[in-house]
Parts: sequence; C-alpha cells; structure tokens
Amino acid sequence: MADEAGAGHLAAYSNSKQENIKADCLSKLASSLDDCRTKHIIIQYLPELRAHLAVQAISSSKDWRTPVVKWLEEGSLPNNRWEAARLKTQASRFLLQGGILYKKSYTHPLL
Repeated sequence: MADEAGAGHLAAYSNSKQENIKADCLSKLASSLDDCRTKHIIIQYLPELRAHLAVQAISSSKDWRTPVVKWLEEGSLPNNRWEAARLKTQASRFLLQGGILYKKSYTHPLL
C-alpha cells in the first residue's frame, strides 16, 4: 500500500500498553485461578481438651471506673467541684451500655 502511494519511508506506531491491558488482566486472572484449584484446605475437628470450669468472682474494689460508672448511671458527682469537673470531662470519653463501660473513639469502633 505504501509502495502504491509512492511513499519512500513508512513509520508505524502502536500504543502497546493500551492494547495489552485487557490481555494482561486476563492472564493474571487465569494464573490466579490455577492457584485456587491446586490448593487444598484440610479441616480437622479436635475434641475439647478440658471441661468447662466454673469461675468464682472476687468482690472488686473501687477503681478509677467506679466514679465514671456512677456518673453515667446515676448522675452522682463528688462534692468537690474540681473533682466533679474532672469526672465530667473523663466520663465524656466513655459510654455505658448494658452495664459495660466502653471507651469512645472518633475513628474506631467502641473499645
């Protein structure tokens, strides 16, 4: 065709990246499927090693959570106004739900 047109020099360009994207994706998919078919997962059920043991709770002493829980449950504050302000600030970082104290977090679930 170039000879018929009388062209002395012919240059052809191709954007192989664009043309090969589909082929590359298909080859990657095919190679990953082969891996899935050749792997075997063995599931083995083990008997329970020991019987369930009863737990006896020891009466807990007062710790840092006690005033926070009291404030969130009952709204009771210490008589000292500085202690009360500190407790309000501290308690604002927690949530009491179902008797369990959770720490609030802006970007994470309850801790």
